[in-house]
Amino acid sequence: MNKELFSVFVGKGVRIGRGGHESKEGLLLGAYETHIALFTEAEGVIYFPYTHIKSVTSFAKGRLSYDEMYNTIELLPNESFVDLLNSQVRQWVKINRGGHDKVEGILLDANHDYVEISFNDELVYLATYHVKSVSFGEKFEVYERSNTTSQTLRRRK
Repeated sequence: MNKELFSVFVGKGVRIGRGGHESKEGLLLGAYETHIALFTEAEGVIYFPYTHIKSVTSFAKGRLSYDEMYNTIELLPNESFVDLLNSQVRQWVKINRGGHDKVEGILLDANHDYVEISFNDELVYLATYHVKSVSFGEKFEVYERSNTTSQTLRRRK
């Protein structure tokens, strides 16, 4: 899996993975040199490095309706996955979606070898290679506008 393949799906509804904790469905926002950005209604923008993506499924038109939201979502502008992580030092992160390697907290450091996260009174070091997905900061939720049928984004409180 690489940027060339995923560039075809940018702006379309896709599912990353076939099942399990890391499988997510949403709007593919961007394909970069080392990772992709996926918007999900439940968890906001999630970044996946190519090294852990085993499959992608493209949905028929209309399955996911994100047309109006596509231009309202702000992405972090980093081509390298490690640069992306470093751009968010001192921010809240959620790494991996579930299972034994799930961790969230304040990102303290990131390099090609490890990611350092502070949570309560613990310092967690996770091998960068084993980061399957990451999301940063506040989450967004989708809500229906009361006077129309369109959707928009709102920061969760």
